[in-house]
Amino acid sequence: MKRILIILLTFAVLFSLAACSQESEEIVSPVNFYYRNTTVTFGSESGVISAEVAESKDYGGKILDILNVYIKGPYKDNHRYTFPIETVVLSCTVSGDTAYIEVNNVLARLTGMDLTIACACLAKTTMELIDVTSVNISAADVNLDGNTSITISQDSILLSD
Repeated sequence: MKRILIILLTFAVLFSLAACSQESEEIVSPVNFYYRNTTVTFGSESGVISAEVAESKDYGGKILDILNVYIKGPYKDNHRYTFPIETVVLSCTVSGDTAYIEVNNVLARLTGMDLTIACACLAKTTMELIDVTSVNISAADVNLDGNTSITISQDSILLSD
């Protein structure tokens, strides 16, 4: 009887230690990555897009590295992949209060509302990462839904219904 009790206590201790090791680390340098929601809820603050909090300290402030991690997609179930899988951010430069982002031509696969939502997510994420009020997005050597670039400002994003 004592052996069974000792075995049960041993398993309880092992399981509690395993649970402790799986706890997520505290986010030191939080950043909001915006993605398309899997379910659109009208009348709420999130609506079509919402934020997923991520850690940015591991990238040494390199905006290009952070954006390329972001573009790979969400980690939570309540968000959808917003960008085509092979999308890569090629450059990000800032002039005045505008960030200029060039992505590879894979983004041109999106059109209409899908492209608009993807650009809004990328712009909102960029505006939170760096101190700009607008983001100009272009794709390498191709037009985006008939345009050479798409510019989104803080005033043009409506996040609530």
